[in-house]
Amino acid sequence: MAEEFSLNNRVLLKVDTTPAASARTYVKLAKGITSAVDSHNDSTDDTAYLDGGGYGNSDVIGKQYTCAVSGHRVIGNPAQDYIVGLQSEFGDDAKTWIQYTKPNGLRITAYVSATEIVDAGGDANTKTEFSVNFKGCGAPTITQPTSAPALTPTIAKGSVVGTTKFTATPAGTNTLAYKLSSAAKTANLYAHSVGLIAYTPDANIPAAAGQYLNMYELDANGRIAKFASHELIAADIA
Repeated sequence: MAEEFSLNNRVLLKVDTTPAASARTYVKLAKGITSAVDSHNDSTDDTAYLDGGGYGNSDVIGKQYTCAVSGHRVIGNPAQDYIVGLQSEFGDDAKTWIQYTKPNGLRITAYVSATEIVDAGGDANTKTEFSVNFKGCGAPTITQPTSAPALTPTIAKGSVVGTTKFTATPAGTNTLAYKLSSAAKTANLYAHSVGLIAYTPDANIPAAAGQYLNMYELDANGRIAKFASHELIAADIA
């Protein structure tokens, strides 16, 4: 995999708006949000010992997962409205679940208290501020990146010279997309991918033998749910 910068606009943050229910209802928290910084906030013991020759020694002895979110208030946004509704709550009533997915598909799920909620204030000629600090209650669940499940497409010649096409059946409200490349691609479950072209089954794709047709099934948040990569041969091209 080629090196590339990790971009913050590829982070997916969601908050559970029904934490008391048996099933979680994760809602995307993005509109109006300018920053979402997560951290494991290490607690350390910094004790110097005689065998250290005067140098200190640090041991990580504890952690607390947090996520600091800030931006501008968007009234009517389901995620923001829910969070603002927690301002006057105490104890378990101020707790919920969040899900923080990084661009490579690493997913952190944490039970948190919503603290220091701000939904008003600022200069007269600016938008209203919005911020919340999610502070972890216990250890989060960290799901490491894994390869996306296989998409099982049917590839065929297009209806126009110099094109190919494929068919696949996405689950539920999922959608399809593709990308042509000169080499085979790989894809992680829940990862974000750029440069994808939305696809309708059986639509013509201009392509040439030797190119790789990378086919994606995307969930409602545009994250990879399934994936397949196929090297096109002459028989695939009209």
